[in-house]
Amino acid sequence: MKNRAGKSQNRYSKIIEKIFFDHYKKGDTKIDFTREEIEPSASSLKIDLPKNLGDLIYAFRYRGGLPESIAAKAPKGAQWIIRPAGRSKYRFEVTSISNIEPTKLMAETKGAGCNAGNHFDVCIE
Repeated sequence: MKNRAGKSQNRYSKIIEKIFFDHYKKGDTKIDFTREEIEPSASSLKIDLPKNLGDLIYAFRYRGGLPESIAAKAPKGAQWIIRPAGRSKYRFEVTSISNIEPTKLMAETKGAGCNAGNHFDVCIE
């Protein structure tokens, strides 16, 4: 059984896919859309409209990636993201994939001067 978050994510994915593919043409690297497109997209899919329309965009900008069907349309080594493009306006945009990884040169060392309960400090003695 899916939990409530799973249902919202699935509903959000279907709506964002519809918006993306309503605009997408092969070779696009930027696609503008507006918040007002959420309601008719949900309606045409016979999906209940989210109570907070902004949460649909927020979910894909900050909580997780776009659906695989959208990600697959990005060139190799790139990914689609959503950026703001004005008041209630947004843009799907292709960007290079950035991997942020810790460097092995920065190791966590705990010594007398370090706060043993704080794992975010790097202490060098």
